[in-house]
This record gives sequence, structure tokens and C-alpha cells, in this order.
Amino acid sequence: MAGIVPESERERRYDKWYELTQLYYDAVRHGVEIKEVIATKELADEAWASYIEVVTNNLTGRFEGYEFPQGLQ
Repeated sequence: MAGIVPESERERRYDKWYELTQLYYDAVRHGVEIKEVIATKELADEAWASYIEVVTNNLTGRFEGYEFPQGLQ
């Protein structure tokens, strides 16, 4: 079960983006009111930006969001 639970902030942010993206596509597919579709898309975009922030931190030598860097656990 431990493999199912996200271990890092990076994984949590990715999972949040993925879930919001799925909600967005479901809303579009089922013809939900346009205001709700737009709101869901905005939330998904914010979640993606949050995920990219963590990934970029790693690329610039900062490791916020990486509680367990590979090989150091």
C-alpha cells in the first residue's frame, strides 16, 4: 500500500493536476455548464504551474518538494 501513497510534494502536486485534468475532460465530455468547465480548467492550470515549480526547483539546484531524493531514503 505504501507505493500508492505519494511520498513527495512533487508526486502530490502531479496527482492533484492529473485529477483536476480528468475532472475537466469529464465536464467537457458531459456538457457541464461552461462556467464550471472554465473554473475546472483554471484549477488544473494552476495545479500544473505548481507542479512545474517543484520540477524547476530541482533543475535549478533547489530541492523543495523532494522529501526523499532518489538514493537518499
